Amino acid sequence: MSFSFYLLLSFIVGGAWVALSSFLSERYGARTGGYFAGIPSTVVVAFAFIALSQGRDVAYDVTTVFPAAFAGSVVFLLSMCTVRLRVNSFALQLMVALSLWGGFEYLLYLFDVRRFDISMAIWLLVLMAGVRFAVAYGREASCEGGWPIPDLNKWAFRRAIARAVLGGSVVTLAVLMTDMGGPLIGGIFSAFPAVYLSQLVVLRLAYGKRFDQILGPMASGMALSGMLNVVTFAIAFRLLIHGTGVSVAIVIAFLGSLVVARLGFVLLARLGGKAA
Repeated sequence: MSFSFYLLLSFIVGGAWVALSSFLSERYGARTGGYFAGIPSTVVVAFAFIALSQGRDVAYDVTTVFPAAFAGSVVFLLSMCTVRLRVNSFALQLMVALSLWGGFEYLLYLFDVRRFDISMAIWLLVLMAGVRFAVAYGREASCEGGWPIPDLNKWAFRRAIARAVLGGSVVTLAVLMTDMGGPLIGGIFSAFPAVYLSQLVVLRLAYGKRFDQILGPMASGMALSGMLNVVTFAIAFRLLIHGTGVSVAIVIAFLGSLVVARLGFVLLARLGGKAA
């Protein structure tokens, strides 16, 4: 199959995957929904199509920078929670948070992070910040039952289309940039927080000004779950890709991330309980 066909297919599959995962995440309260949003989505499709279109060696190399690159998602979420205290405009909050995310990723590119141990060290440092973040918002998270997600049926079709386009674009861009710029660039684009971004936008539309009340618990769930689940997937995929087929590596790595997701959810619940 041609590379153009892989790009088209990655857009369709990636968009559908992000729309589905986002839909599931918004069916629950603030903290639980945030945790569902942290289950691997765009990275699953991106890694699969990079491996299929450019080979296992390239896909393996993409995973080298990925843990550090994905740590940028915590930078994005922490920035949103911090900026909201000083900036009223949601659009401006997003612009600042995405700019800081871009600055973090640019540093990875500037310092040419191509060693897996360094990438993991960066991930671990940011994970520690993510845990502190979850503890800080534990009291709010324990009250998630008081913030049911409003009825969003009137936006259902437009919301699904918007998420599919965003998710599909991120996956396609990751595959394309890996081909054009190499594994380092591909790994960075694979880590773009597409699900997080779409989830925050939808909830802002739903809650209006009350959105600030749930941003902390939602973002804390996203930060901790993503750092554990998504990076677990990337590590497992890295370990499996040369010894198995692409589909087998994807399936086993994804199942492994779900196991970690469950353990992490229990951990987050306990953190919330202690904070309360």
